[in-house]
Amino acid sequence: TGTALILPLKIWERDGFLVQTQREYIILGLYFGILLIMGIYNLFLYLYLRSSNHLYYVFYIGSAGLFHLTLNGLSYQFLWPNNPWWGSRSINFFIFSYALFLMLFVRSVLPLKKQAPLLDRIIRYYTLWAAVMLPISFLADFTLVMQMAITTVILGIPLLLSAAGVALRKGLSL
Repeated sequence: TGTALILPLKIWERDGFLVQTQREYIILGLYFGILLIMGIYNLFLYLYLRSSNHLYYVFYIGSAGLFHLTLNGLSYQFLWPNNPWWGSRSINFFIFSYALFLMLFVRSVLPLKKQAPLLDRIIRYYTLWAAVMLPISFLADFTLVMQMAITTVILGIPLLLSAAGVALRKGLSL
Protein backbone atom coordinates (compact mmCIF):
# COMPACT_ATOMS: atom_id res chain seq x y z
CA THR A 1 0.00 0.00 0.00
CA GLY A 2 1.08 3.56 -0.58
CA THR A 3 -0.54 4.68 2.67
CA ALA A 4 -0.45 3.59 6.28
CA LEU A 5 -1.19 -0.04 6.97
CA ILE A 6 -1.80 -1.01 10.56
CA LEU A 7 -1.56 -4.71 11.21
CA PRO A 8 -2.08 -5.54 14.86
CA LEU A 9 -0.87 -9.13 14.92
CA LYS A 10 -2.25 -11.24 17.74
CA ILE A 11 -3.20 -14.87 17.90
CA TRP A 12 -6.49 -15.47 19.68
CA GLU A 13 -8.61 -18.41 20.56
CA ARG A 14 -12.08 -17.90 19.11
CA ASP A 15 -13.90 -17.38 22.42
CA GLY A 16 -11.21 -15.08 23.83
CA PHE A 17 -11.31 -12.98 20.67
CA LEU A 18 -15.10 -12.60 20.85
CA VAL A 19 -14.97 -11.58 24.52
CA GLN A 20 -12.19 -9.06 23.90
CA THR A 21 -13.95 -7.60 20.85
CA GLN A 22 -17.15 -7.11 22.84
CA ARG A 23 -15.25 -5.34 25.62
CA GLU A 24 -13.52 -3.06 23.15
CA TYR A 25 -16.79 -2.15 21.43
CA ILE A 26 -18.43 -1.33 24.77
CA ILE A 27 -15.53 0.92 25.80
CA LEU A 28 -15.37 2.57 22.37
CA GLY A 29 -19.15 3.05 22.39
CA LEU A 30 -18.94 4.78 25.76
CA TYR A 31 -16.05 6.97 24.61
CA PHE A 32 -17.69 8.03 21.35
CA GLY A 33 -21.05 8.43 23.09
CA ILE A 34 -19.50 10.81 25.61
CA LEU A 35 -17.85 12.78 22.79
CA LEU A 36 -21.15 12.97 20.94
CA ILE A 37 -23.01 14.18 24.03
CA MET A 38 -20.31 16.78 24.73
CA GLY A 39 -20.47 17.97 21.13
CA ILE A 40 -24.27 18.23 21.07
CA TYR A 41 -24.36 19.96 24.46
CA ASN A 42 -21.81 22.56 23.36
CA LEU A 43 -23.59 23.02 20.04
CA PHE A 44 -26.74 23.93 21.97
CA LEU A 45 -24.70 26.27 24.17
CA TYR A 46 -23.32 27.91 21.05
CA LEU A 47 -26.80 28.28 19.54
CA TYR A 48 -28.07 29.84 22.77
CA LEU A 49 -25.06 31.98 23.74
CA ARG A 50 -23.54 32.64 20.30
CA SER A 51 -20.09 32.24 21.86
CA SER A 52 -17.37 31.25 19.43
CA ASN A 53 -15.69 29.34 22.28
CA HIS A 54 -18.45 26.76 22.16
CA LEU A 55 -18.39 26.49 18.37
CA TYR A 56 -14.63 25.93 18.32
CA TYR A 57 -15.08 23.33 21.04
CA VAL A 58 -17.77 21.53 19.00
CA PHE A 59 -15.44 21.36 15.99
CA TYR A 60 -12.55 20.29 18.21
CA ILE A 61 -14.62 17.47 19.76
CA GLY A 62 -15.86 16.45 16.31
CA SER A 63 -12.34 16.37 14.90
CA ALA A 64 -11.08 14.42 17.88
CA GLY A 65 -13.88 11.88 17.56
CA LEU A 66 -13.42 11.44 13.81
CA PHE A 67 -9.65 11.17 14.24
CA HIS A 68 -10.05 8.39 16.80
CA LEU A 69 -12.73 6.65 14.72
CA THR A 70 -10.36 6.73 11.77
CA LEU A 71 -7.34 5.66 13.79
CA ASN A 72 -8.99 2.45 14.96
CA GLY A 73 -10.65 1.71 11.61
CA LEU A 74 -14.26 2.19 12.69
CA SER A 75 -14.84 5.16 10.38
CA TYR A 76 -13.90 3.12 7.31
CA GLN A 77 -15.92 0.18 8.57
CA PHE A 78 -19.10 2.13 9.38
CA LEU A 79 -19.02 5.64 7.89
CA TRP A 80 -17.34 5.39 4.47
CA PRO A 81 -16.80 1.71 3.66
CA ASN A 82 -16.97 2.23 -0.11
CA ASN A 83 -14.52 5.11 -0.30
CA PRO A 84 -10.93 3.88 0.07
CA TRP A 85 -9.52 7.15 -1.32
CA TRP A 86 -11.09 9.15 1.53
CA GLY A 87 -10.41 6.36 4.00
CA SER A 88 -6.68 6.53 3.34
CA ARG A 89 -6.46 10.34 3.46
CA SER A 90 -8.88 11.07 6.26
CA ILE A 91 -6.37 10.31 9.04
CA ASN A 92 -4.13 13.20 7.98
CA PHE A 93 -7.10 15.49 7.39
CA PHE A 94 -8.43 14.83 10.90
CA ILE A 95 -5.02 15.31 12.52
CA PHE A 96 -4.78 18.79 11.00
CA SER A 97 -8.41 19.66 11.77
CA TYR A 98 -7.87 18.43 15.34
CA ALA A 99 -4.83 20.75 15.68
CA LEU A 100 -6.60 23.66 13.99
CA PHE A 101 -9.72 23.64 16.14
CA LEU A 102 -7.84 22.93 19.36
CA MET A 103 -5.69 26.02 18.85
CA LEU A 104 -8.67 28.13 17.81
CA PHE A 105 -10.39 27.04 21.01
CA VAL A 106 -7.31 27.81 23.14
CA ARG A 107 -6.94 31.26 21.59
CA SER A 108 -10.63 32.01 22.13
CA VAL A 109 -10.60 30.93 25.78
CA LEU A 110 -7.27 32.34 26.97
CA PRO A 111 -6.40 36.04 26.67
CA LEU A 112 -3.00 35.28 25.21
CA LYS A 113 -3.05 38.33 22.96
CA LYS A 114 -2.72 40.59 26.01
CA GLN A 115 -0.87 38.28 28.42
CA ALA A 116 1.59 36.56 26.04
CA PRO A 117 1.62 38.30 22.65
CA LEU A 118 4.61 36.33 21.31
CA LEU A 119 3.00 33.01 22.22
CA ASP A 120 -0.28 34.22 20.70
CA ARG A 121 1.50 35.07 17.45
CA ILE A 122 3.21 31.66 17.36
CA ILE A 123 -0.14 29.92 17.96
CA ARG A 124 -1.71 32.01 15.17
CA TYR A 125 1.00 30.81 12.75
CA TYR A 126 0.54 27.25 13.96
CA THR A 127 -3.22 27.56 13.39
CA LEU A 128 -2.66 28.97 9.91
CA TRP A 129 -0.28 26.09 9.16
CA ALA A 130 -2.92 23.54 10.19
CA ALA A 131 -5.55 25.30 8.06
CA VAL A 132 -3.28 25.35 4.99
CA MET A 133 -2.45 21.67 5.48
CA LEU A 134 -6.11 20.58 5.39
CA PRO A 135 -6.46 20.75 1.58
CA ILE A 136 -2.84 19.69 1.09
CA SER A 137 -3.60 16.48 2.98
CA PHE A 138 -5.68 15.44 -0.04
CA LEU A 139 -3.18 16.39 -2.70
CA ALA A 140 0.31 15.59 -1.47
CA ASP A 141 2.01 12.25 -0.93
CA PHE A 142 0.47 10.40 2.03
CA THR A 143 3.78 9.60 3.75
CA LEU A 144 5.07 13.15 3.48
CA VAL A 145 1.79 14.58 4.80
CA MET A 146 1.76 12.03 7.65
CA GLN A 147 5.28 13.11 8.65
CA MET A 148 4.18 16.75 8.59
CA ALA A 149 1.07 15.87 10.63
CA ILE A 150 3.14 14.09 13.28
CA THR A 151 5.55 17.04 13.39
CA THR A 152 2.58 19.40 13.74
CA VAL A 153 1.27 17.43 16.71
CA ILE A 154 4.70 17.27 18.35
CA LEU A 155 5.16 21.04 17.96
CA GLY A 156 1.64 21.71 19.25
CA ILE A 157 2.24 20.04 22.61
CA PRO A 158 4.74 22.63 23.93
CA LEU A 159 2.49 25.41 22.63
CA LEU A 160 -0.45 24.05 24.60
CA LEU A 161 1.69 23.55 27.69
CA SER A 162 3.04 27.08 27.36
CA ALA A 163 -0.47 28.50 27.01
CA ALA A 164 -1.57 26.57 30.11
CA GLY A 165 1.53 27.78 31.95
CA VAL A 166 0.77 31.39 31.08
CA ALA A 167 -2.79 30.94 32.30
CA LEU A 168 -1.63 29.43 35.59
CA ARG A 169 1.17 31.93 36.14
CA LYS A 170 -1.07 34.92 35.45
CA GLY A 171 -3.91 33.46 37.52
CA LEU A 172 -6.28 33.75 34.59
CA SER A 173 -9.82 32.62 35.16
CA LEU A 174 -12.20 31.71 32.39
